[in-house]
Amino acid sequence: MVTNKSTNSKTLLFVGEKKSGKSQLISRLLDQQTKDELPSTLALEYQSTVKLNGDKRVKTNVYELGGGRNFSNLLEAVLTSGSIASTTVCIVIDLSNPYNAIETAVYWLEAIRKHSQAALETLNQTNPIEIAEMNQAMREKWANHVDRDKVNAVPIPVVIIGSKFDEYAKMFEPQLKKLLCMALRFIAQNNGCDLVFGSVREKKPS
Repeated sequence: MVTNKSTNSKTLLFVGEKKSGKSQLISRLLDQQTKDELPSTLALEYQSTVKLNGDKRVKTNVYELGGGRNFSNLLEAVLTSGSIASTTVCIVIDLSNPYNAIETAVYWLEAIRKHSQAALETLNQTNPIEIAEMNQAMREKWANHVDRDKVNAVPIPVVIIGSKFDEYAKMFEPQLKKLLCMALRFIAQNNGCDLVFGSVREKKPS
């Protein structure tokens, strides 16, 4: 994750389809009480938290894009030239409804790529050094990977999160689960993303 050292702040943007589990994940992240049902997020919502990272206080700005694809144009409100260098996008995939998982991941990756490229072009006009540092960090991440020449990385950090893994693990046949995991892994690697599966019902490590 790229952090803006001058302001000691970072930004997380959660996107995905309606009812994919974004709000629950954010509540868990912010140490809030997690409920099975939360009100639907309308358009773009913002929260923040301040935590210690070593001896530094780091502010995390957390945005949630609600409404699914209907409000995908609001990505430009968060992916701006002023914040792009310290932003990580989390694409939340609902594993309890796996049949549109691939198409969902591809849609949001394309939207993020489009809006982040626009922000980076603007930033390059005002702060080319910061752009160079971001590009160097991306090159270093993939420098020793065997498939580095095949990766067309999204220009900012992206994490694909498979949510509701507990439901997914119980509901579907092993072959379907294996195929979906392989497909999501392929998409994540080709786009230079991280991929994690989880559930808000899992206990935090003590």
